[in-house]
Amino acid sequence: MRTSTALREEVFASLKSVDVTEKDIKKLLKGLEEVSPRAATWQNEFGNRPEMVVKSVLVRRRARQQFKGRPSCTERLNAPIQTTGTDILKSALAKLAR
Repeated sequence: MRTSTALREEVFASLKSVDVTEKDIKKLLKGLEEVSPRAATWQNEFGNRPEMVVKSVLVRRRARQQFKGRPSCTERLNAPIQTTGTDILKSALAKLAR
């Protein structure tokens, strides 16, 4: 399981092309953890699961890509939101088609 330190390292690596200092990012992440400790806990737990399949709110299954043998933390956190958004869009389009 990756820790919040590993998550920070992943964030730093993804923001190398952005004009933000590492100090700014550390301050932001620390502030987010203080304001919402439950969200930080959820990110650490859910973002580090080894499973390759996520489920939407409507329980539609979606297989995730592998990144070094497992899904990346970012993909793991975004997948349920994106999959649920797809469910909503498909439902709306089906109703429009009627």
